[in-house]
Amino acid sequence: MAGTPILLAVNRGVFDHHPKLQVLIVHMGGELASVLGRLEFTWHLNYNGVRNPPAGRPYKNKRPPSDYFKTNILVDCMGFNPTGLRAAVEMCGVDRVVFGSDYGPIPYGIKEHVQIVEDVLPSPAERQQVFWKTSNRFVAGALAVIRYAKIHGTKYRPWIAALLARRPTKVAAIALANKLARIAWAMMASGERYNYPASLRV
Repeated sequence: MAGTPILLAVNRGVFDHHPKLQVLIVHMGGELASVLGRLEFTWHLNYNGVRNPPAGRPYKNKRPPSDYFKTNILVDCMGFNPTGLRAAVEMCGVDRVVFGSDYGPIPYGIKEHVQIVEDVLPSPAERQQVFWKTSNRFVAGALAVIRYAKIHGTKYRPWIAALLARRPTKVAAIALANKLARIAWAMMASGERYNYPASLRV
């Protein structure tokens, strides 16, 4: 259920409190496209007219759930199915769908994933958006950190140094972006401030 945590985040108003937060969901967002209509209906209803509703206001989001998919939520196109990709594009917009695959652990090649994108999106501009332009925005900050570390040294960033020693720069950037996302999510969930590692307190 890849989309379940995101639904909770939407319903609890996380994106209203953090409007600039961007979250990428794998596997075309899981079941989200198929239940979006129900989410819209229950948000508008919000248990009005329902006997014995839950205490308090069940839905705290200020906007319809579909709005957040256009502003805060992205999905990848890993789903082996052109129908799912079309639904993902309609749900989020082509500029919020990124290329993804299970290549490596799963014996299903990149070629097949590429073909699905090309079949669904005949426009070269839209294909470029999915294949690299949108994802490039997400790793730009991580690439900047790595470039800085390469220029000024990795003395105070041993994790990056170890990663760069065994992985190419772009792979390291994706790993770093993922690490930063996990840190940001943990901070929001706990309400704690970021504690700089001792090695960076110079």
